[in-house]
Amino acid sequence: MLNDETEVLIDDTVLVQDLGALTILTGKIILPEFAIRRLGNPKNYPTAISARNAEMACSFVEQLTHEHPDKILTGIPIPGSKGTTLSIYVGKVDVSDREDTSKLMINIANKLKNKLGSRSRVVIISQNRALLVRARLAGFEANLYQASLDPKNFYSGHRILDANLLEDCDGLGDYTISNQELTFFDNECVTFVNSPSAESFKTIYNKAKARFVPIRDGTHMLPVQPLNLEQEYAFAHLKNPEVDLVTLDGPYGTGKDLCALSYGLAAKLANKYKRIVLIPSSHPVGDYQHETLPGDINEKNEVFMGPYIDNLKSIQRLIADKGNWKRLSHLLNDGWAKMIADGFLEVQPLAYIRGRTFDDCYMIITEAQNINQPDMRLIISRIGINSKFVFTGDIAQLDTRFDFSLSGYTRLIDKFKDDELVGHIKLVDCVRSRGARLAAKY
Repeated sequence: MLNDETEVLIDDTVLVQDLGALTILTGKIILPEFAIRRLGNPKNYPTAISARNAEMACSFVEQLTHEHPDKILTGIPIPGSKGTTLSIYVGKVDVSDREDTSKLMINIANKLKNKLGSRSRVVIISQNRALLVRARLAGFEANLYQASLDPKNFYSGHRILDANLLEDCDGLGDYTISNQELTFFDNECVTFVNSPSAESFKTIYNKAKARFVPIRDGTHMLPVQPLNLEQEYAFAHLKNPEVDLVTLDGPYGTGKDLCALSYGLAAKLANKYKRIVLIPSSHPVGDYQHETLPGDINEKNEVFMGPYIDNLKSIQRLIADKGNWKRLSHLLNDGWAKMIADGFLEVQPLAYIRGRTFDDCYMIITEAQNINQPDMRLIISRIGINSKFVFTGDIAQLDTRFDFSLSGYTRLIDKFKDDELVGHIKLVDCVRSRGARLAAKY
């Protein structure tokens, strides 16, 4: 455990991996001057994401040194932290191979140890695993930097409690609980079980009223019916007019995209929105790349429209025998290309979203886990009047080469988990096919 007397020696890999590292680490943080030189050279970072993060890390350090030029060597206080400081190590390091950053770090650690003596300890923190091994061989405590977000304990948007905690609120239909020590996030889904009636109470927490509001059954108004508890909560968030942004997380086969598209079609037919905008993923799987695609913008996007087209066909099959969805059935029979030509659907590549404002719009963004933080900030800034943005993704399927904590999707879920305008739920039950279940075991 780090404390205020710990000298924490970090390198550039920590800041590139997590821009919030300086607000998470505790103690006296020391950043070598050579690490700043590395951060300033984009050639040291092979991907656009890492190069951008290096640039932003440089900007943050520059701002700190500008505000406290007299404390660069002794320790600049980190905003938002208690007692944590950042200092720059500029001492001479006699290393023949200037590119051997591991050797540089261990050399600096030795100099700090000799300077400080027994009154403090030096800990090396890095994402460079080879450095950590060499540092331990040299007798130093060395830790792999743990990002601020942990996928194992990530916010799911749902918890289950005993119904004995419930207390009726003057017969108005909303509830409070007897245990006042429990805290909840705004729009958190809470299921109360083990009630005397053997019925589960499905509620969503309203923080402003400090009440648990039961979700109302409106599934008869949907072309696709929820198949499990989490899907019920997903539709509750989607139907809530007070929620402008919904995040649906979950592994393949849980129906997150189908739920999002199904509600969007129903809402469009009910004239709640003037258009449905689809932002498909344009990131290929793994290292498989394609050449420049021919055709106009719609033809170029067609290759990425596969998930939407599959879901439209699934909805078409599900409503084939439902007389109250004849209009939607006719639209789906015309095909997605006709729906786009008629303005019912719009396909919007993420690359061309800058500068636009989406009013009266229902937008679905798929494979959101592969969107970086700056682009995610750009997308949510496009929300206009009477619009709802729905992000679907799987935090376990990061295709891009950056850490879990650097995904714009994971940051979005974590940062807005207590916002009244945002609803989140993690879908867990596979409902697609036996193939998806086999993949889950692979």
